[in-house]
Amino acid sequence: MPSTDRSEAIVSALGRLLPALGFERASIQKIAAEADVQPGLVHYYFPTKLAILEALVVSLSQRIEDRHGDWEDADALLHAALATGEGHDAEGVALFVALLSESSRQPAVATLLNATLQAWRDRLARTLNGDDAQAAALIATIVGMWQVGTTFPGLIPPDTAYTSAAAMRRGLT
Repeated sequence: MPSTDRSEAIVSALGRLLPALGFERASIQKIAAEADVQPGLVHYYFPTKLAILEALVVSLSQRIEDRHGDWEDADALLHAALATGEGHDAEGVALFVALLSESSRQPAVATLLNATLQAWRDRLARTLNGDDAQAAALIATIVGMWQVGTTFPGLIPPDTAYTSAAAMRRGLT
């Protein structure tokens, strides 16, 4: 396996373990076993477990940005982020929610997620003629819907997250 494949396998392994175990219980040994590599190889690629977590935040943020493509159209972004069905990345959303939880215990994760969310807000604000407040409200709505939908399955009626968020957006303008 090429070196980038190994480092990606290690990061992906933590991503699979994090929602079930949390950061503290996802040991290097468990990460290595999940990645199908030796524990020493994990340390070769990442000096600390926190470094793996930081790489995971960067990787997931890019995955979400790529998935939600059109940041030039706020309604298209809301639809891509909140619509269910074909193309919905439930695993990515659940992992993002797990990272939000970890951010309350891991300052480095909080710093990375804060930078990611600020970048998303700034990018969306450009679409909304520089309206930072509306962009922040929409990002908070997306992340809030993800968190509630993941934490309390069934609370948000099927196929209503997008329509609710779109109605809220129309009320903001």
